[in-house]
Amino acid sequence: MNDTPIAEIELTDDHFDFLFNAGASPKLIEVVTKTLDELPSTVNRNSARSEVQKYVKWGNLDGSVPPEEFSHIGGHFFTALWNGDLYEAFCRADLNNRKILLDVFGERRINTDRPDHRHPTVGQLGGVA
Repeated sequence: MNDTPIAEIELTDDHFDFLFNAGASPKLIEVVTKTLDELPSTVNRNSARSEVQKYVKWGNLDGSVPPEEFSHIGGHFFTALWNGDLYEAFCRADLNNRKILLDVFGERRINTDRPDHRHPTVGQLGGVA
């Protein structure tokens, strides 16, 4: 296990490649690549990024397990992002993660993942950054 504090763990292209090969959606990887400096000043954490940093700390992304055998343990928000469902991720997100999704993808792109027109739009859900 890595002794570096989780918040200080650097994520590399190798980590992102591993996640992609393990089945993570490009949408998750797009969120995980964002550092706090690249997000709105009102965002105080990137929980998806922190989740991946934990996997690096624990040695889960070091290649000792092939990507096809990797299984994440993230919650509902992380799982929805892993699967590439922005609307479900937005519905599962706390206020901080909603800000990240709106900043990275925008309201229109999130709304395109709505299951159908009967589901409320991001705006109707109170989506504000």
